[in-house]
Amino acid sequence: MIKYEFKNSEIELNWFNYSYLTNTSTDFIEVKCGNSFETIFESQNGLQKVEVENKRITISHLNFNGTEPKIKRTENVCRYEINYKEVTSHEMYQKYLKEKESKTENDLNSNLVEFLDNPIDLLNFKKKKGMKFTTGVTSGTDYYYQPKIKDSIFYVYYYPDFKKESIKIDQFVVFKHGENKHNYEDKTETLIEFKIFNPDSDLGKANLYGLTKAELESKFGTDYLTFDNGIAYSNKNKILTIELNNSKVKSFRYIKLNTEIIDQKLIRQIVE
Repeated sequence: MIKYEFKNSEIELNWFNYSYLTNTSTDFIEVKCGNSFETIFESQNGLQKVEVENKRITISHLNFNGTEPKIKRTENVCRYEINYKEVTSHEMYQKYLKEKESKTENDLNSNLVEFLDNPIDLLNFKKKKGMKFTTGVTSGTDYYYQPKIKDSIFYVYYYPDFKKESIKIDQFVVFKHGENKHNYEDKTETLIEFKIFNPDSDLGKANLYGLTKAELESKFGTDYLTFDNGIAYSNKNKILTIELNNSKVKSFRYIKLNTEIIDQKLIRQIVE
């Protein structure tokens, strides 16, 4: 479930968007301007975008082929006009491309851009760990960055430490090729992903475990997507998803993707 939020001094809006692949629940939007929320829209996978601007809530949705949302559409809520806009999936894609072209790295927090480009010195990290690891070959995922190089492979490194916070094991996935591809100290390998479930000073600047949401926003900014129990930062073909518990980092995941189009469908696939 992906959850998008909007909040100002007048209203609070939540958009709940479920994956049709794993959940039959309907998508819905709720608004609060007093002591309780009111559902203003509900549909089965047709909801595309919600925008709030100048006392107007614009709800973009696909054609329902004659079916109506289960909840009756209202003309206004909390003195905000509600505008329903029917769109096609192609229109939404074109709008995404236009917004992407107008957004440059200068619009993003420089610390975020730097972190996503180079989150960790992996060779230095591995030297600190010594031989305290296990390794294996993995098939990767459909969304992994994978250069078209013959005789290449994905390796995964596991770093177990049962004295840490979580029983889950921190892991790193790398892309390897060439004569040193089976060498642990291969300097040509490319970092593809890491999943961190524990605090670890050896991670250097990637030691995000335990940071508060406020500290993350101070470090990386507030330009992120919000999902069920966390947030996701991205730039170009790199993404950082962060699981929160009581507004503190419980785990996080970095991935180098095979696309720069980080859309709603891809976010669902990654976080579920």
